[in-house]
Amino acid sequence: MSNFRCWPGTAGRRSIRRRVSLIDPGPPVVTVNIAHFPNGRRYAAGIDRGRLGRACSQQPRGVMFAGEASEEEIKMSNNSSKSACVIALALAAFAGAGYSQESKAADSTHKIVRSGNLKWMPIIKGCEIAVIEGNLDSEGQPFVARFHCSDGAKTPPHWHPTDENLTVLKGTFLVGTGESFDESKLQAMNLGSYMMMPKEMRHFGMAKGDLILQVHGIGPFKVNWVNPSEVQPPDAPAATAPKR
Repeated sequence: MSNFRCWPGTAGRRSIRRRVSLIDPGPPVVTVNIAHFPNGRRYAAGIDRGRLGRACSQQPRGVMFAGEASEEEIKMSNNSSKSACVIALALAAFAGAGYSQESKAADSTHKIVRSGNLKWMPIIKGCEIAVIEGNLDSEGQPFVARFHCSDGAKTPPHWHPTDENLTVLKGTFLVGTGESFDESKLQAMNLGSYMMMPKEMRHFGMAKGDLILQVHGIGPFKVNWVNPSEVQPPDAPAATAPKR
């Protein structure tokens, strides 16, 4: 009699087992066992996850094999077939998920931002900001920004609601901590220096030479001034000469 049964490939009898691959149209590969029984009957594995799932939902759980099986062989397989099918389906799902992530990464493209294309916006006297990546106001989203400050520009004491990661790209940044500006507490950060300022820590700074800082972190990136009256507004833009 011809039967279709789910068979784990480890039937508890003498059998010669080899590995075969179940390959769907994408890269994920799932492997199962295929058994050759002493009586010469051979059981061939199904070749896609869809058939595997349908077969195992209709038959005793296990890996799908097609062929003739005796009543004794079928009875012996039923006890161990359930866990084999669950494992095979889990492997198929895991492989599919990995392929999905790889495809998503392959579809994305890198982004190059040229320094000459940055759009600078004045924020306080002597300093301006340019957003390179992300939105500073988006909660839980990464961002990258740069600050450009002229020599001697001071940043009054302030704090941020999230950690601030800062790297010096040009010049020297003098930084100190505390709720009042104290030049005796300033520490120099030269070209290439990095600092992580913990969230809510009060700090202040001053530029030495033409200064460019790169800041990155997780938004929202906000500046809360300890004493707003100390903040000097940016200089008004120079008036353009009238056209003749």
